[in-house]
Amino acid sequence: MATLTRLAVVGAALMASSHPATYGQETVEAALGRIYSQYVMARTGRDIGRLVSLDGDLRQMMASNQSIEASHLRPGYEDLGLSGAAFDPGSLVYSGKILRDAHKINPRSPSRNFTLYATVFPKGEDVGDIPNVEAARAYLREFPEGPFAADVYLDLAHFRDDLYKLFQGFVEGGGVPEYKLDCYNRYVTKQPYREQLKAAQNSGVANYRRALALRPGDTVARESLTELLKGTTLSWYFCPD
Repeated sequence: MATLTRLAVVGAALMASSHPATYGQETVEAALGRIYSQYVMARTGRDIGRLVSLDGDLRQMMASNQSIEASHLRPGYEDLGLSGAAFDPGSLVYSGKILRDAHKINPRSPSRNFTLYATVFPKGEDVGDIPNVEAARAYLREFPEGPFAADVYLDLAHFRDDLYKLFQGFVEGGGVPEYKLDCYNRYVTKQPYREQLKAAQNSGVANYRRALALRPGDTVARESLTELLKGTTLSWYFCPD
């Protein structure tokens, strides 16, 4: 569920970006049909700018609806990166595939400030994988105020937030689920767990604040920051069971 929230936040950010608000008064069915037909043309014509815009349309749709029913799926929509959610098959989720398609066509296009975000979740934004930290940092080095910069900071903050919960389990003796350890094991060092706990908290707080500096109205980031500061964060953002 946390992954769905993160996708909605990304969509909300793009509603205020350079993407036109094309969803308007269309029904969900009509909007998805339009996006699919335009995607086929844009993909065939290798029109990266149009693909980026369609990616923004889908993110906007996901952000502006509490839940879109998977019954709206039609043959071919999987090419858009649409599917039923893993833990809620009746709800539609978007994997960010159109952005990945655009980046594959030309990773150095004039829309690179958008498409480079596709490298942060190379397997898709809907699978619950942790972000590629190196790719996230590379995005921020190149586009520190880019259209996805706030989202990258939030992704990194959520990642450190999860690490905090991992080390909290070690320190407090509550244990850590094996699948979480498998997911985050490469980021566990030989330093004392209390030191790693504090480092994860500090990094998470810093990244939440950077996200909020770019997007002050982000309630998810603000609430998550408060919980991490208090040490009461509970929800895991990545690596679902």
